Amino acid sequence: MSSSQDLLALTMNYYDNFQESMMSEVEDPILTYIAPRRISIALIGTGGVGKTAFLEKLNTNRFTTIYNASTGVNRVTIDYGFYVYDFYDHSGQEMYCPPMRNFSIDNTDGIVLMVDCSSRLSYINGKKWLRELLSRKNKPYLMVINKCDIQGDLRIPNNVFENNLKISTKTSDGIEGFLEKVNETM
Repeated sequence: MSSSQDLLALTMNYYDNFQESMMSEVEDPILTYIAPRRISIALIGTGGVGKTAFLEKLNTNRFTTIYNASTGVNRVTIDYGFYVYDFYDHSGQEMYCPPMRNFSIDNTDGIVLMVDCSSRLSYINGKKWLRELLSRKNKPYLMVINKCDIQGDLRIPNNVFENNLKISTKTSDGIEGFLEKVNETM
């Protein structure tokens, strides 16, 4: 062997030993990456309670006063720290998606049931859907009572729903604690 080949072999041996020692002392950032926890959530409620506007507020911090009824199911993904939330925003009109809503209820990690505190219909449907959810054992849920900024005759009696969060999508009241509440519940 020539001296240049010896030097090359010695250098390669040194490099291999150096790499092994470095790997044992320093954690590889690729190997230590912690994947975020993915949580899938069905968002259900009567039409007009503010489900889509609520997700828009969470995602972009914008509020729109224009109402466009959702049809079918819309998926909205929100990254938040160590969590990725996949919200399945269901149309509130019964004619559009009861079968899809039932599928989501059975195949997601949890349910967010939204009601409008100023709507009697929303309250009646909320009670019906809550009974349905409670019949599914071990399915975590969170009741979100929206539009709490509306003054006047509220249509939902106080303390009627357990495990609830009162919010206003319009004014952002209560929204800052929503994702933390989801983490606790789901």
